[in-house]
Amino acid sequence: MKPTVSVIVPVFKAERYLDKCVQSILDQTFQDFELILVDDGSPDRCGEMCDGWEKKDSRVRVIHKANGGQADARNKALDLACGDYIVFVDSDDWIKEDMLATLYALIQDTDTDMACCNFFSINEDGSQHWETAKITPGLWTQDDFWHQYFCHSSKTYYDIVCCKLYKKELFENVRFLTGHIHEDTYIIYSLVSQCSKIAATDKIEYYYLFHEASTMNTPKSIRNLTSPKAHINRAQAFAERQKWFFSEESLMSAIHEMLLGDYGEGGKRSREYKALKREAKALYHRLFKHLGLKRKISMSLFFISEPLARTFRKVFLIGRS
Repeated sequence: MKPTVSVIVPVFKAERYLDKCVQSILDQTFQDFELILVDDGSPDRCGEMCDGWEKKDSRVRVIHKANGGQADARNKALDLACGDYIVFVDSDDWIKEDMLATLYALIQDTDTDMACCNFFSINEDGSQHWETAKITPGLWTQDDFWHQYFCHSSKTYYDIVCCKLYKKELFENVRFLTGHIHEDTYIIYSLVSQCSKIAATDKIEYYYLFHEASTMNTPKSIRNLTSPKAHINRAQAFAERQKWFFSEESLMSAIHEMLLGDYGEGGKRSREYKALKREAKALYHRLFKHLGLKRKISMSLFFISEPLARTFRKVFLIGRS
């Protein structure tokens, strides 16, 4: 029988956390789902553990594949998912027992394309890692989503694909960018731009575990340029729609990350970094007449001298993104 929801979990080097993650999903009060565990060529016992869960519960489906990264694992599951709705959970995280029920009820009650809950970031010792996002519950338009994104400090909440339930149709022509990290930042615009409405609750239903092997702690390299590249892509898309405030803020986010980011030894001398900087400069010229004076100075200094831009930002733009 066709499930209503497909829960997708990419699995790699997570044997310490996988059982807790899977159990939290199987314990959901909402039971009409399939759980797709994608063993992404994990070198530990994860593949064996996934097979064990598949034998225990008929709702579990296991995919074994060569290692291709989290984005590739998610894409493989999306190709095979049978549900009308999609949820992503990372294999070292866990969810509250009513998360699926809460998000599914939100979508059904409001006839929306996407539903969001809040999340709690936790360290292995049980302490809180990031401050919990302060979100406005209710119905959002696309503009509401992006206004909150740019005007609040908790941008990670809006960027991550976990803690959200999506209509599967949103992924019909959309897939995660493979071979990079921060693929969530890259894909979220493509998903939100298809939504007529988005439902949100401020209930904490998702728990993000922060540990040494977390994606946020991966070694810095030019792969980290995916995030500022995503911001530039957003800025270009917003400019096409004449959403000048969103375009400006997206470009400023990209410049901020490029200015302060660590892209490994020689990263800022790489052709990838230089090419991205040229893209940012072209967009800056396009947006110039819409920018305030401080933004004009800050951005222009970035293209002239990054040390000067960092000093200007510290003195005049502290707290701005």
